[in-house]
Amino acid sequence: MRLFYISGIFLLSLFFISCNKGLEPPHNLTGISGTIHFTNWNSAGTIHNLKLVVFRTFPPEDIVSEVMSGEAQAYPPDLTQSLPVDVDSVAFTMELGSGYYAYITVAQQYGSNVYEDWRAVGQYDTTAEDNLPTGVQVNEGSILEGINIYVDFENPPPQPF
Repeated sequence: MRLFYISGIFLLSLFFISCNKGLEPPHNLTGISGTIHFTNWNSAGTIHNLKLVVFRTFPPEDIVSEVMSGEAQAYPPDLTQSLPVDVDSVAFTMELGSGYYAYITVAQQYGSNVYEDWRAVGQYDTTAEDNLPTGVQVNEGSILEGINIYVDFENPPPQPF
């Protein structure tokens, strides 16, 4: 009987230890997702790096300092890693903090100077009447879908930096 009692306590202890956060709701990602569509790669010139960059303000002062300070976020997040090149499109999901983001752009590093050789080659824009980017509100615990960006290397958007 004593062995049965000790075994029961042992099993209950294992149960409570293994149930750490077992009933906690799953972590929901916060961010954006969509597809980047590319055309006219032959006009792209040299591509040292290609990033999706999301800024809280528009116009941004410069890509690198805002990413380094946390005012902007880049995808892929590893600064040495690039979006794929010579593809028709690439799907993405980018985790962000909740809040308003005024400018979502695809930026190309065209020269060897990582601090200065950047240009916008596409931006999220839902209005055809102007060249201004469309801002988005990202809510906590949800992914804002349909952030589709069209990159035409022959016709880049106006340069904000």
